[in-house]
Amino acid sequence: MRITFAACVLALLMAGTSLRAVDSAPAPKFDTSTVITFEATVLEVRDSEKQTSLHVRTDSESSLAVYVGPTEFVKSFEITIRKGDRIHITGSKLKVQGEDLVLAREVRKDSTTLYLRGKDGTPYWN
Repeated sequence: MRITFAACVLALLMAGTSLRAVDSAPAPKFDTSTVITFEATVLEVRDSEKQTSLHVRTDSESSLAVYVGPTEFVKSFEITIRKGDRIHITGSKLKVQGEDLVLAREVRKDSTTLYLRGKDGTPYWN
């Protein structure tokens, strides 16, 4: 259920937080009490060697970082998410170093849904 340290680093970098703060920051954990569902427009897709994340703008015009999952796991499915796509996200909204971050449970684009975690937040890639 723990997100890798690299995921925490990515989330902090996306939020503009300095690397010095990363050393003391615990990895974010999925919290079932903070699950939200929303639609958004993809502003940026970040595929690193280890993880995939998104920067999105919600319908309420707020900007959010979304951790999707390990890149290899995400790319094993027949879904391609690009800048400008409209997507539907369900996930746990958390504060990391004062910035909002969503750990995605499901990402839907058109009629395709990428299932990433169980309802309790347990990642399917483990």
